[in-house]
Amino acid sequence: MKKKLKLVVLTILAVSLFTGCTSIFEKDKQEEKAKEDYIPVEVEKVFLGEIYNEISFGGRFSSSKDGVVLPSIPGVVKNIAVKPGDKVSKGDLLFTLENEEIESQANKTKDALSDLKAEQSNLEKMSTENSSMELPPGVDPIEAQKEMEANKKEMDVKVGELEKANKESEAALDKLKVVSPVDGVVSFINIKEGGFATNNDFSMIVSDLDNTYIGVDITDKSLNKIQTGDEVFIDIPSLSKEDIKGVIDSISLSPDPKTGLYPVKVVLNDEEEEGLEIRPGMVGKVKMRIDRKEGVLVLDSDTVLDKDGEKIVYLIKDGKAVERKVKIGLDTGEKVEIVKGLEKGEKVIVKGQDFLSNGSKVKVVRGDKK
Repeated sequence: MKKKLKLVVLTILAVSLFTGCTSIFEKDKQEEKAKEDYIPVEVEKVFLGEIYNEISFGGRFSSSKDGVVLPSIPGVVKNIAVKPGDKVSKGDLLFTLENEEIESQANKTKDALSDLKAEQSNLEKMSTENSSMELPPGVDPIEAQKEMEANKKEMDVKVGELEKANKESEAALDKLKVVSPVDGVVSFINIKEGGFATNNDFSMIVSDLDNTYIGVDITDKSLNKIQTGDEVFIDIPSLSKEDIKGVIDSISLSPDPKTGLYPVKVVLNDEEEEGLEIRPGMVGKVKMRIDRKEGVLVLDSDTVLDKDGEKIVYLIKDGKAVERKVKIGLDTGEKVEIVKGLEKGEKVIVKGQDFLSNGSKVKVVRGDKK
């Protein structure tokens, strides 16, 4: 009987001990779970910065000092001395023309002048010889001298006239050699050897690469948001992976009648252009910053949430999320301006905010934890 009683008591003690241990284990587990029941977040300090909208327009580069090459006289293209992309100096030969009439006349004039000068030389020789010779009987030396002088004067006039004609012929021949009007690069050739070049249509274009610009056409909606002198950024895929700084040089007062758009001229900063081989005809994209504000509170747009028709952000106090109403200004879709509700330096939850409500337990896993 005593043994049975002792066994019952031991059994009760064992059950009680197991129950107590289980209770303590469950309590510890609940406490541990409570400690782990939080939402991880990232925080950032509110900062003063710049915010703007960006509009972009595609365009093509041109030279503001293109040298349009036109022959002075028409003719068949005999030889082209350059190719597109060649650098030339003012006065360098670009191409030569054939003109049978001009060439024939120049040769005839040159030959005639040569023959006449030979006659002039003979006349001078005869004049010298006659002065030392005895004249035939009955020949008046004074009259003979007068006749010789008259012949020499007449010859001088004829030679002078032919020399003038020869110079004109040589000038015409020079016009068959077409040279560059400016220093630059041959950007376009509109003729071919054996073809005909006229003075009614350009034969070549020589572009001054030190005076390139990119032209874009903008809408009237954007017109009032830009002005000359504004800094812009130019993307030239064929030359650089980074945007190049430029400036709006001019804005047309009237639209292009064909497109209804306003032409805008953008030039590159000298230091930005240095080292770049920008050629007329290259394409680029001009990015203009409008609605620009500086020295304002700026946050990522997705940091600000909509709740019951109002804008809110979350801050942290005592390990819990605290809801704060804010008023926004400019919203670019990526950045947003905060005009009321926050101060510079306050820490705002920027990641994890979509899973929060007012009072949610949070833990900072990235950002300033202090």
